[in-house]
Amino acid sequence: MKNVISMKYYKLSHDLRIGKKYPQVDCLCPFTASQISPWNKLLCNPDLKFKLKKGAIMSDYISTTAGPGCDMLISPELYDCIRLFNVMPYQVFPALIDANKDIREYLWLHLYGLPFVDLIDYKKSSFIRTEWTIPQDSIALESFSQYQQLKSQDKTGAFGVTFDSLTLRDRSIIWDLFFPFPFDSTIVISERLADELIKSNYTGLSIEPTDLISCTLNNETD
Repeated sequence: MKNVISMKYYKLSHDLRIGKKYPQVDCLCPFTASQISPWNKLLCNPDLKFKLKKGAIMSDYISTTAGPGCDMLISPELYDCIRLFNVMPYQVFPALIDANKDIREYLWLHLYGLPFVDLIDYKKSSFIRTEWTIPQDSIALESFSQYQQLKSQDKTGAFGVTFDSLTLRDRSIIWDLFFPFPFDSTIVISERLADELIKSNYTGLSIEPTDLISCTLNNETD
């Protein structure tokens, strides 16, 4: 007998009400941060330093415009929670924040790689062609290989793809934290991780339900 379970997903972003400052910190190493790419695992630890903006306050999830938008600058306490869940491939590095001459030790969570593309059911998903990231019209994708082929044919670099909806394949293991790279940089979390983050009262988080990503699991039962 099959037990059908519909997964619920949530968008994880910064709570812009925190101190009413965005971003909360200035990056003291912009060149180093600019070298961090969601495409790649880093081969060495980056020296990451930040300074809290005047009028901003500290939180567990810190907003910064440095580095890729899919990476996270977080407190060790928040990381201790996240690491207990199924997270897409990632690395974690130390990061220092000068908070009014009080040096705080934070962590940089670097999410990287393309394994997410293998989770997508392309026939059941809806995609949009973009030009310089601006949505244009619908496009049918049968595979990630087709996307790569279309991308390679564009010599200007303008071609891209985003989505109206993504349907994930039925898999026995589902990530609790990921971003749908390369089609979007929004961080997405599972319902069970969302519940834990809310229950634990971590600060600086905005958690909103999204119906743009769906997955139905068929579990066999006796």
